[in-house]
Order: sequence, then C-alpha cells, then structure tokens
Amino acid sequence: MRSSDSITNSGKTAEQVYLEAAQKRKKRFAGRITILIIIEVLLAAGFFFYNFRYDFTGRLLRVLSGAATGQVRVQKGFYSGDTDFGHFDGEGVFQYSTGEVYSGSWKDNKIHGQGTLQIPGEGQYTGEFQNGVKQGRGIFSWEDGSVYDGEWKNDQMDGEGEYRSSEGSIWKGIFKANQLYQGSCSFENETGSYSLEYSDGKIEHATISFADGTVYDGTCGLQAIEGTGSMRFPNEDQYTGSFENGKREKTGTYIWANGDSYEGTWENDTMNGDGTYIFSNGSVLKGTFDHNRFTDGTYRVENDYGEYTFTVAGGTPTRAAITLTDGSTYDGGMDANGFRGEAQIRYSNGDQYSGNMLFGKKAGQGKYIWANGASYDGAWAEDKMDGRGTYIYPDYEVGYKLVGSFSNGYPNGDCDYYVDQNTHYQTTWSEGVCVKVSE
Repeated sequence: MRSSDSITNSGKTAEQVYLEAAQKRKKRFAGRITILIIIEVLLAAGFFFYNFRYDFTGRLLRVLSGAATGQVRVQKGFYSGDTDFGHFDGEGVFQYSTGEVYSGSWKDNKIHGQGTLQIPGEGQYTGEFQNGVKQGRGIFSWEDGSVYDGEWKNDQMDGEGEYRSSEGSIWKGIFKANQLYQGSCSFENETGSYSLEYSDGKIEHATISFADGTVYDGTCGLQAIEGTGSMRFPNEDQYTGSFENGKREKTGTYIWANGDSYEGTWENDTMNGDGTYIFSNGSVLKGTFDHNRFTDGTYRVENDYGEYTFTVAGGTPTRAAITLTDGSTYDGGMDANGFRGEAQIRYSNGDQYSGNMLFGKKAGQGKYIWANGASYDGAWAEDKMDGRGTYIYPDYEVGYKLVGSFSNGYPNGDCDYYVDQNTHYQTTWSEGVCVKVSE
C-alpha cells in the first residue's frame, strides 16, 4: 500500500485532494468579493441619497467657507452669521447680489422670525417673517415717506394695520392683499378734506368738506361721488338723492336757500324728466322738465285773488282752470297771450259765458247768459256782441227776442223784433236805438 492511500483514506491520491480543496477556496473567495461589492454599492447609494437629501456637500462647503472668511457665499449673495452645519440658522445678515440686505433670524436657510429687510429704491421692512416671506406683525417704511404698521401675510399687507402715505392719507382697519377691506381712510388735498368708511373692500360712506365750503355726506366711488347722499352748498342750498360721477343723476330733492324746492329726476346736474317744483310762495310746477326748463304738465298758483291751474304743453300754457275769491271761474283754453279757444266762464254776479276766447276776450261764436235771464247767442269781437246774433229779452222787459245784426255791443242795422214766438217786425237799429219799424 502506498502512503498516499493511507493518508486520504478515500482511494484518492494526495494530488487530487489538493486540487479539489484549491477549487473550493476559489469559490469561497469569489462569493466574499461579490458580497463586498454589493455592500459598497449600497453604501454609495445611501451616501448619494443622504448627500442629495441633506445637501451634505454644500453644507460642508458653507461650513468651511464660513470658518475661513466669516462669510458664506452663495449664488444670490453673501451671508454672515449663525449656521448649523452649513444651514443659515439663528441670527445673521444676508447681502443679496441685487442690493437688498436682510438682518435678523434664520431657520433652515430661510428668513424666519424677527428681522429687517432693506430694499434699495423702495424702503425698509422691520418685523416678522415666516419661511422667507413677510408674515406676522411688521412695519414697512417706503422711501417716499409712506409707512404701514400692521399685520402681513405672504408678503402682503393683510390683517389689522394702519397705512400713512407721504401725502398724509391715513388708511386704518383690516387689510386684504394690500387693499383696505374694512376700516377708514382720511386725507386732505387741494380739493378738500375727506373721511371714508370701507366695508368689504368698497367705500361704504364718505364725509367730504370741499375747499369751496360744500359738504357731502353719503356713499362714494373710488374716483368720484357715486350712489346716494346729501350735499350742502356754501349758499345754503342743499341736495339729497342720487349721484353719478360726482353729478346729480336719477332721482333727488334740491332745496334752494330761498325756499324753492324740486323733487324728481336729474341728469348731469340739471332737472330733467318727471318732477315737482314748489316755489316758496306755494306755487307748484308738476310734470316734465327738460334741462331745468318746465315743458309739460300743470302749473298751480294760489294767491290772494284765487286759485289757478294751468296746463302746459311744449313749454306753453294751453288751458286754465281758475277760481277767484269773488266766486268767478274760468275753465278753458289759453296760450302765451292769454285766454284763447273754447271756454266756460262764470262771473261773480251770476252771469255766464260759453264760447270762444281770443287774447283774453270774448271773440267768435259764443253765448252769454245774464243773471236777470237775458241772453245773447252769436258773434263776438273784443268782448262785445258783434255780428249776427240772437238776443233774448228778460221776462220783465217788453218783447221776446231780437234777431239780426249787432255791433260794438248793441243792435245795429236790420233786425227781426219778436213780440212773442209768433209775432215779429222788421226793424232798423242804430247804436242800440230802434229807428224804424216795418209791418
């Protein structure tokens, strides 16, 4: 037996055993190498993720830069102050490359807390910040002298505060997105003194004292008086009603210092449309106005002599209804020259006239009835019987009627004289005197 056979006790030669053992060692070494490679890859990926997530390299560089120079330089400017392993955290100053300078609190590389921001060409803010924006309480002072002291949100005036402009305007109350939402505004300029009340972002009420002494109290727009209100003028006139673009529009009431008043429709500061004008003496214009001129409606007057109601069309009186204190009445047509057209007249002594009028006198055809029962129905001129007509005698006179020609208020010329309804004579008259009788 060979010695090698006794050593392996497997029937293999020593050379074969060695080769098998060497092969196994190679396999174990390759497996270990693979595991190491996997571990290194995982470590590299983890380090990359950590570096990406937490800016490890950048923070390290900022730490080294701050330690070396006292400042940290980034793309937007220079920082000097407290850091937390490269993060701006604590108190510090940042000088932006655009010229702005911030001095105050930082947190995780963002302006956060109390601080001051200076903006060249605009102004300075001192107050609270959150996550890099003005938020909380703070004061912004503009270079033109304007100042806002109040609450901020997302870099805008938002919340309770007060804004004072360089011209002296004061805005006080609740702000939203840089606009006054609820509160008051007061200011003065060359036109007057203004006090405005805001609600829901709009002017709800205004009190204005103009430089000329006019005072307004009511609603208002951003550019001019709008809505409804009252205005008192230096001469003590006053207006209450609607306004558009600073002028009287739509409906309103104007009261003059002398006691006259107008209530109705307005357009461009003039009476225009339907309305009622009342004079201080009680006279009334009611109807339609055209730029301060009364055109259509009624004009009613009452004085010591009686009551008068005139109908007006196109600016000219067309009819009158009059009742005098002595009992006389007139109801009929008229024009600018006086009574004209058909009319009904009752006189204080009981006489009556129904007929045509011209220049305030009886003219044309008409009928006059005297209180004593006499009557005349015929032609008239210059308030007198003139032309063909019929005169009825009163009961107490001899005769029944006279039919014929009249002139200047008397029978004149040929007339038929009726003794009764069936008996009559042909007569000739001269100025009211019968000069001839024919059978």
